[in-house]
Amino acid sequence: MYKKHKFLMIGLFLLTAIFTFCTKIDYAKIGSEAITISSISTAIYSALVSSLVNSELKNKMKKVDKTITWKTQLGVLAAYLKTAILFSMLNIVFSCAVLLFEERYCRCIAYRILETLGVATLAVVLMFTSMMCTFVVNRQVWDD
Repeated sequence: MYKKHKFLMIGLFLLTAIFTFCTKIDYAKIGSEAITISSISTAIYSALVSSLVNSELKNKMKKVDKTITWKTQLGVLAAYLKTAILFSMLNIVFSCAVLLFEERYCRCIAYRILETLGVATLAVVLMFTSMMCTFVVNRQVWDD
């Protein structure tokens, strides 16, 4: 991944986590919607991969990346996809945990940490989804 996107991801995660923890946001209210969003995001990532399988773009992306010179452009995209899928899966796990333990451990600090991680991973999932959707749109006009 590019450094600017790593910093954006880490910064977004930390700022969202701090804000969520301090304001005591009730993540259980949107937990099931977050699972849906993460599932749709994972479907978008899968569609992106399958659209590259027999495309001309795949051959264009075999060039060495200008920023990360030890990887091809396809390798950089693969790194983004792996990270995006990881955060989608983490968000689903945290959301399920929050929904499972909502009534029993609502006041517990561990529950608040789960809520915080759920909101923070959801923010990162939304960031990656917007990046991947932008890539899909841009690939339609790519003639580099």
